[in-house]
Amino acid sequence: MKILKNKYFILGNIALLLAAIPLTLLFISRQQDVRSRAAPTTRITFTPTALTFEDEQCTEQSLAVNLDPGENIVSTVELFLTYDATKFNISIAPNENVFPPPDGILRGPTISNGQASVVMTIGSNVTNAIQAPVDIATITIVPIFSTDEGPAKISIDSSKTRVFSLSDTDADTENVFLSGGEAAISVNALCVEGASEEPTPTTSISPTPTGGIGGGGSLTPTATPSISPTTGANQSPVCSTITTSPSNSGNAPFVMTLSAQGTDSDGTISKATFNFGDNTIQDVLEGLGTAAVTTQLAHTYQTAGTYSASVVFTDNGGAVSSSCTTDITVLASTTTPTATAGAGIQPTATATPTPTIESPGGIGTTIAVIGGLLLVILGGLALIAL
Repeated sequence: MKILKNKYFILGNIALLLAAIPLTLLFISRQQDVRSRAAPTTRITFTPTALTFEDEQCTEQSLAVNLDPGENIVSTVELFLTYDATKFNISIAPNENVFPPPDGILRGPTISNGQASVVMTIGSNVTNAIQAPVDIATITIVPIFSTDEGPAKISIDSSKTRVFSLSDTDADTENVFLSGGEAAISVNALCVEGASEEPTPTTSISPTPTGGIGGGGSLTPTATPSISPTTGANQSPVCSTITTSPSNSGNAPFVMTLSAQGTDSDGTISKATFNFGDNTIQDVLEGLGTAAVTTQLAHTYQTAGTYSASVVFTDNGGAVSSSCTTDITVLASTTTPTATAGAGIQPTATATPTPTIESPGGIGTTIAVIGGLLLVILGGLALIAL
C-alpha cells in the first residue's frame, strides 16, 4: 500500500478526477445538443416553375406551392413570398386538406406591395403532421393591364420563411426550413382593357362670301364639319367576385380571409372598402392603382352570429362600384384546443401520440456516462485508501 502513500500518486488521481468529471459532463451536453438540433431538410418550391401569358385577355393561371419535409415532421409553415407587383396580382389559397379549418390558418393571407405571407398549421390533431411531399397552397396569378411586358418572377422569401417540426429531436422554436424556389412569369402579349373611344364629329362655323360679282356682298355663315374628340362620363368600377378562405363558417373566434376582384373599364381602382358586417370597416389602398385588382384582408370574428360581409371598389375618378356580398356564419366556441398565432408555436394534443424520430447519439451518451461513473468510483476508492 506504499504506492497509495506516494504524494504524486494521490495528486495524479485527484487531477484525473477533476479532469474526468467536467469532460464527461461536457460530452453528455454535446450529445444532448446534437439531439436537440433538427436537420433543416424541408424545401418549398413551385409547380410549374414557369408561366407564360400569351393572349390579350389576361386569363388567370395558377401555381402549386409544394412542401417536401425531408427528414422533418412538419406542423407549422410561415410562408413569405416576393413578386413583381408591377406585372401581376396574386391571391393565396391554403390547402384545407393539409391545414383544416377553422384553426388551420393562424394569420393571413396578407398581400401588399410585392410581398405576401400566410401562417398555416396542421391544427390540434398531430396525426395530420406532414411527413411526405404535398401541395400546401395554390397561388392564382392575374397579369396587370400594363404597357411593360416582359419577364418577372415570384419567389419564396428564404430570409423570412420558417418551418417547425413535431419531432422529439427538434426544439419548439427551431426552424427546419432549408431552401425555397421561384417561378418565372412571362408576359408575351400586352393585356388590353378594350377598344379606345372614337372621336365624335362636331360642327363649327366659317364665313362664306355672298353677293354680286364685284365682291361687295355680305358674308353669310355656312356650316363646315370639323372633328374634335369628346370624353364620356366616368364609368363606375365593377366588383366581380368575392370569396372567403378557409371557408365561410367556423367556431368563434373565427379567423378568415375575405378576397375580392374588381375591374375599371376607363381608369384604375384606387381603393377597396371591406365591411365585415360586425361594425368593422377597413379601407385597402396598397397594391391597387391598376384597372384589374385582386385584394385580400384577414379578419377575426369574436362572437357567434351570421354576418353579411361586403366589398366595394372606388376608382381614380371617385366612382364607386356596387358591392359584392357574402354571408359568414360564426358558431359558438368549442373546447377544442386551438393554436395561437406566433412564430414557432406548436399545437398540442393529449389523446393522440406524437410521431417520433429515433434520436441519434444514444450509445455514445451511455458509454460516456458509464465511463464517467467508473472514473468517479476509482477516484473514490483511491481517496478511501488514503
